Formats: sequence, C-alpha cells, structure tokens
Amino acid sequence: MVRGKGWNGDAGPAAGSIRGMAEARKQREGWTNMIDMAPRLRQHLVTMEVPFAPKRHRPTSTASETAEAAHVPGAKLVKAVLVRDGQGLLLAVLASTHHIDFDLLKRALGRQLELVPEPEISDVFFDCAEGAVPAFGAVYGVPVVMDTALLGHDELFVEAGDHRHVVGLKTKDFIRLMRHARRASFAVAGPVHASEPAAEPSAPHTTSEEVGNA
Repeated sequence: MVRGKGWNGDAGPAAGSIRGMAEARKQREGWTNMIDMAPRLRQHLVTMEVPFAPKRHRPTSTASETAEAAHVPGAKLVKAVLVRDGQGLLLAVLASTHHIDFDLLKRALGRQLELVPEPEISDVFFDCAEGAVPAFGAVYGVPVVMDTALLGHDELFVEAGDHRHVVGLKTKDFIRLMRHARRASFAVAGPVHASEPAAEPSAPHTTSEEVGNA
C-alpha cells in the first residue's frame, strides 16, 4: 500500500534508494516496478494522500483479460471510455463487465455522445499506454460521468496507465477522487456486440470500448 509521501503513509526510504531498488528488481524480474504507472496519475494519488495498492499482472489487451490476469473480479475493475459530442470530451467510467448504453447515457445527460477514435485518445492521455486509460479524467482535464453500479463494492481497481498494472483503492477513496464526477446509470451488463448501432458512431467497438479503453 502506498500513501502520501512514502510507503504506509510515513516518510519512507529516500527516493534515490527506491529508484535503485526498483531498477534492480526490474532488471532481475524483467518487469516494471510495483509502483510504475502514468506519472500524472501517480502524482495525483500522492498529492491527494490516497492509499493505493499497485497490482502487477501479465501484459493484457482487453478489460476481461486484465481482470483475469490481475485476479480481480471483473465487476470491481473500472474501465474508462472516452466519448464526445459538440460540447466536448467526456470520460465514461463503468465496470469492465459492462458496456455503455448510449440511449441511457443520452437520457441521463441530454447529450448525443459517440466514441472517440483510439489515436485521439492517446493525444489526451499522453503519458499512458494506448488502451490503458485511467478512470480519473480530471487529471487530464476531462470531465467524468460515473456509472452508479460501481458504488456497490467495498474496493475497486483502475488502470494504472499501462497494460501491466492495476491500482486497488477503497471505494470511499475512489468516490473522494471522483467528487466532481457526475453520477448516472448508463451501463448494461455484458460485452459490447457489433450489432449495437448506438455504440459505434465513430470507432470500432473492439478499439474504443473493449480494447482501446480496457
């Protein structure tokens, strides 16, 4: 668990020694270190003094693969899907086991939203690997709408900005980080299907919702 200025909320070892140990471990194991994540995301969690637990897993390319590899319930793994309309960008945050019902989203927000193509997503989340979008859009200047079904769990896991780590958070801390997010019920259980026209206005399903924002 990481909090604030160092491990477990205390001062922790010197930054240089942490980097040295991390490099040694990376070379020894062939993996990134346990606290490797998108720099903006990590700085935000540290600044907000939120306890977080990075969890390493094998490289994955979809949300369902990530849940399996990280050994976390899919309903507790948060995925983030970047959408837009004439008003601008919006990050829809929901469980990895669900997909966006764009009709429900339109009724909740009064906006006709569509998926953002993957190359444009990378421009917004510039310090993240392609398809590894963290849930905290505010860190990148993007407003967020959060599906209310996420709030029924005691803990949640979010993408760390790469394809090898997720970050575990208590739901109460997740809610605090999402204090400016709008809440709505717009997610439907089950995978994205190619037959759903509402979910494919600007990009293939497997790119933007299932793979691209895994």
